[in-house]
Amino acid sequence: MLDLLKDTVRDLKAEWVVVKRDVIDLQTEHRSIKMGQNKYSNSSFHISESIQLLTSKLSTLEVKNENLTNVLKSQSDKNDNLNGSIQELNDHNEEYTVTADNIKNDLRNLEANVKSVDKDLGLLKDDNAYLKTLVIASLKSTEVNHDRTKENKRRVITSIPKDCQDVSEMGYDVSGVYQIKPEGAEEPDNIYCEFLNGTAYTVIQRRTDGLLSFNRQWIEYKFGFGNLYGSHWIGNEWINFLTNQDEYTLRIDIWDWEGKKHFSEYRIFSIGSQDVDYQIHVGGYTGNAGDSLSFHDGMKFSTEDMDNDLNVRHCAAENKSGWWFNNCYLSNLNGVYHVGFYSHSQYSDGIVWLTLKENDKYSLRKVEMKLRRNTN
Repeated sequence: MLDLLKDTVRDLKAEWVVVKRDVIDLQTEHRSIKMGQNKYSNSSFHISESIQLLTSKLSTLEVKNENLTNVLKSQSDKNDNLNGSIQELNDHNEEYTVTADNIKNDLRNLEANVKSVDKDLGLLKDDNAYLKTLVIASLKSTEVNHDRTKENKRRVITSIPKDCQDVSEMGYDVSGVYQIKPEGAEEPDNIYCEFLNGTAYTVIQRRTDGLLSFNRQWIEYKFGFGNLYGSHWIGNEWINFLTNQDEYTLRIDIWDWEGKKHFSEYRIFSIGSQDVDYQIHVGGYTGNAGDSLSFHDGMKFSTEDMDNDLNVRHCAAENKSGWWFNNCYLSNLNGVYHVGFYSHSQYSDGIVWLTLKENDKYSLRKVEMKLRRNTN
């Protein structure tokens, strides 16, 4: 019995040890659970704080959103007002455009009227000068009838003079407008004759100011334009008639902006008919302005609407004139009227005689092209 009791006690102690170990494990697990609860409790507290902070921020955002909505609504109202103002401005702009177009039309009509009046004045001046020359010639004729020596020296011309040399040989020596009829011309026409130191010049071109544009079409260069007492071009048809009826020297008088006068003369000068596009033949240079025209020998005449130059571009259109352009030029006496050296134009489109200033951006102050008949 004692041995049985001892075995029982030994078994109970063993079980107690197991139970004690289980209790220790339970206590350890309890502490872990308690620590987890504390951790979760802290996390819950922080989450709660975060929720409160987010709630506060959300409230602030709602307030800002409401303010932004109000601002957008206000801006929308302003946009509506601005659109209304823009529409009103567009309406006014259409009215102003119509008014501006009307003003432009009125200005064009006025300009046309001014040109018409200017042309009429030019014709009146021409007629007046012609009458004046007739009176002077009549007086000279009366004087000469009393002087047989003078009468014998004068060449008798029974027909209309063919150039200003004929006019001179008829006894006229006052520079002005006279009627001539070159060989080949169907009717006589007015031309400006200049008598200088016993020499008669037939003026074919003159540039005195910038009032007359020389950027003209082919038909205008063919028949001429301008005022014979001022800037003008007598017409390629007449230059052809004049230079093919006899041999002529071309004289070009040039005035620069420094107050100096220069000249270039060409013993050989003529142009062909329209069949060869008024092709130029020029040579035999003398003078002090340099030779800027021989470069153009053999060239056909070009205008904005008739491109006959040798350049891949359009010289007449770029340089705004009619001329015997080559590729493109050394001279362009029908260019735009600028004052001396200029840089505001894209192209060198001035009144240029390159050998005078060695600069194609220098525009001349005054130019005259005139013919005198070769006497030997």
